Amino acid sequence: MDQIILFWLLGNWICLGFTSASGLSPRRIYNYGDSSRVLKYFKRPDIKNCSTLLLSEDEQTLYVGAQDKIIFLKIAKDFSMELQQPELSWAAPESERKTCYRKGKDYQTKCINLIRILKQVNATHLYACGTYAFNPQCAYIDLKTFSIITSTKESGGGRCPYDPNIKFAATMVDGELYAGTVDTFQGTVPTITRSLGTRPSLKTEASVNWLKDPVFVGSDFVPSSTEGDKVYFFFTETALEYDFTENFKVPRIARVCTNDIGGDRVLQRKWTTFLKVRLSCNPTNDIPYNIIQDSFFLKTPANPDDSTFYGIFNFQWRGRTEGKQSTICAFKLKDVEKAFKSTFIKLDKDSQKWKTIPFDSIPSPRPGSCNINTSFDNIFLFMKEHFLMEGKVLPDREQPLLAQVERYTKIVVEKVLVPFKQKAYDVMFLGTESGFLQKIVTTNSGPHIIESIQLFENQEPVQNLLLSTKKGVLYVGYSSGIVQIPVTNCNAYRTCGDCVLARDPYCGWDNSKQACQRISAEMNAGINWLQDIEEGKADSCKTTLRPRSKHPFPTGMAVTMKPNRQTTILFCMMLASIHCI
Repeated sequence: MDQIILFWLLGNWICLGFTSASGLSPRRIYNYGDSSRVLKYFKRPDIKNCSTLLLSEDEQTLYVGAQDKIIFLKIAKDFSMELQQPELSWAAPESERKTCYRKGKDYQTKCINLIRILKQVNATHLYACGTYAFNPQCAYIDLKTFSIITSTKESGGGRCPYDPNIKFAATMVDGELYAGTVDTFQGTVPTITRSLGTRPSLKTEASVNWLKDPVFVGSDFVPSSTEGDKVYFFFTETALEYDFTENFKVPRIARVCTNDIGGDRVLQRKWTTFLKVRLSCNPTNDIPYNIIQDSFFLKTPANPDDSTFYGIFNFQWRGRTEGKQSTICAFKLKDVEKAFKSTFIKLDKDSQKWKTIPFDSIPSPRPGSCNINTSFDNIFLFMKEHFLMEGKVLPDREQPLLAQVERYTKIVVEKVLVPFKQKAYDVMFLGTESGFLQKIVTTNSGPHIIESIQLFENQEPVQNLLLSTKKGVLYVGYSSGIVQIPVTNCNAYRTCGDCVLARDPYCGWDNSKQACQRISAEMNAGINWLQDIEEGKADSCKTTLRPRSKHPFPTGMAVTMKPNRQTTILFCMMLASIHCI
């Protein structure tokens, strides 16, 4: 059975947490509408499916791709979101919707124009793509007039998905669009493409199984001063190299070089640098978490090798386990690159078995490297059938950061510097399938869930997350609009113990002001500031603690509950002035 451990401290009940094996519990839980965690909403009855978010370079404007609309929200000084007029309507004409319906798609949910791509081209233009009633269309947007440049409208096949519900990935690099999606109405031709710009368009080779039923979830540009700039794609696909079961899925990361222009004779207008490798995010002796749900790239400019890819991983056969539903893993860029330097494996056509290629049989220059001459036909012939690496990418410290009963949908991460500690902490913001936002700090001793916030009155998934580091706010896209959330809520912690026990890297207790305040980079070390992210011990607060008041209840007790986590949380919250550690 689940248990909670309660102690009486500082005149309040303190919930030390759950003794069940269901995972970590948030220290604080904020219900929808809780006045102690103020959120700001932008919504209107005619605005639906705000799934695409983009911040302007100065982070003063939020561009929102929605159903049949592109919305421009000005972020005011008080952090309110003001609609800039006119909003841009971009609905598919009735003729397109009827054609879509006649082809068997649902008129209300599929035969719409859901804006899936919004990318900044320069200071004056955006590039946008929408599903356009299962006939994707793309165009440039003039930011001065908030209008579509009609002459630039073109087919979005190979860039934008046809289906509004299909996942995909897209990244803009120097005016060129790198996209992972499907290239047909039926959704049967997966592809990674490069388009726009002045160079030749490229795509994956369809005649061989470079991709097998992939579901793309993210892509990132990774510059390199030594090996050439690359774009990485994260996706799940059917694993052809395993023959013990059908339709076994594996999470992958693929890469292409940005200077790739295809081959002269072999792999013309195809990638000559395409490689892919398996990701692993499994707790020890546990079921395989083989579906990657979302990814985030946390760059470390001062030390690029320490840059980190974060991923959410779920279990393929949902409903077949009573255990944890999601794991979170961090992959160092240096470990990803190491896996791409392993040897290749190839499908033997005679035996239909995958075989390892010995290192001494790999031609030179190494296939898949950037800066290979376009006339190296022997290298490209090797590449056509040798695109899968034998190695795999293990997570940092070879274990997940977190394994939870929550089913997470989206992730963003910020590195928070605590100046007077001279230490930086990675803080994860995770959206859930049920509409909560969790804020989690990773420490040497493990993860700590600082808070969990119920974003919506009714359960629905978080569709997108976007972090504004300059403003210190998080934007959440959902079915009816946008939610704006400050990344920190220091003033909610009224006592020194409450502030320190929160273990929030954004917050510290200022003894001189007797207040929990937001930490800034300009702060210096000193006895006036108290904080303990690693262990969450409030011993340093003893000089400011009130004497323990007399109380008829025992100083500690265990309450046995039925194994229902929500019931336990509600019981914990019903106690007066409770603080869930």
